[in-house]
Amino acid sequence: MSGLLYGIVFGLITTTFPYLILDYLRAKKIRALELQFPEFLRNLAESVKAGMTLTKAIENAAKTDFGELTPHVKKLHNLLSWGTPLPEAINVFKKETKESKHIQRGLLIIMEAYYFGGNVAEIMGSVAESTNKIINVEKDRKSIMAQQTSVMYIVQFIFVAILIGLFVVLIPLVTTEYGEEGISGFLSRENLPSVNYFRTLFFLTIVIQSIANGIVAGETQEGRLSAGIKHSGIMLTIGLLAYLIFIYPINYSLNVSLSKNIVYPSETLELIGHFEKEGTKVQGVIVNITLNGKSIQSITDSKGDFRVDLKAPSRIGDYNVLVEIKYENKKIIQEATLQVR
Repeated sequence: MSGLLYGIVFGLITTTFPYLILDYLRAKKIRALELQFPEFLRNLAESVKAGMTLTKAIENAAKTDFGELTPHVKKLHNLLSWGTPLPEAINVFKKETKESKHIQRGLLIIMEAYYFGGNVAEIMGSVAESTNKIINVEKDRKSIMAQQTSVMYIVQFIFVAILIGLFVVLIPLVTTEYGEEGISGFLSRENLPSVNYFRTLFFLTIVIQSIANGIVAGETQEGRLSAGIKHSGIMLTIGLLAYLIFIYPINYSLNVSLSKNIVYPSETLELIGHFEKEGTKVQGVIVNITLNGKSIQSITDSKGDFRVDLKAPSRIGDYNVLVEIKYENKKIIQEATLQVR
């Protein structure tokens, strides 16, 4: 069930994020157009004040680099050079930049002045100035709200750290079997929640928290929900990375000890071990013990314990007792040091 859930969540993320990324790139391009628009208007205003017609001023502006706005200015000039009336060419320009409210408003004011015989140069200069002020106000707002965005990141990191702490420290206590009566006689063994249950729960919590925090951060800083895509992506990447490192891996515990660490040559000693999976004792697991090239097998009992008698090597020296368990396609190895004196 958890595997299906992981697949559904990752499927939703992989199908949704490309659209959100494209939306973010589109918004970024619009901002780049808006940043260059006041400069474009100022260029036209100066040319008109110098005695050029508006058509000639646009032709002159087409030779200037306005960043993202340059292709649109050149197309505007091309339309005029092909004999397209100025109002129609401006309408084409408006359609291509229709997603920018600043550009739409500025062009509308300029065309009204053009139709009714106003001072086009002065009006273009005023529109450029007002547009630039609005953009600067939005920049200041974004800068101020960046502090709140930092708070959202701090909240996210603390939240993930708390989940990791709960999983590493508290969850093993909750899921441990305390005899047949359960935890303090309250939960029976059958009703004990599994570690996998909490692992799946924490996965969903991290995903939801990361996406929600990112959306709130984007809305707070830039006033658009889609702007939160970059914040959601960063938070989700960090959250899932922490999840994969600290929560997702299954915890196998193999503990071994020797009844004696210092023995005489050929002396008999006992090796005692215990094996658990996610804090739960595992029965019937084959254990391979190797000492001085000789191997012996044991098997865990109902409490996950195993015991074997070993014979120390006949030669003096330091030896490693290698204990190996193969369980669920995992190899768990533990070593103990034996000194023969």
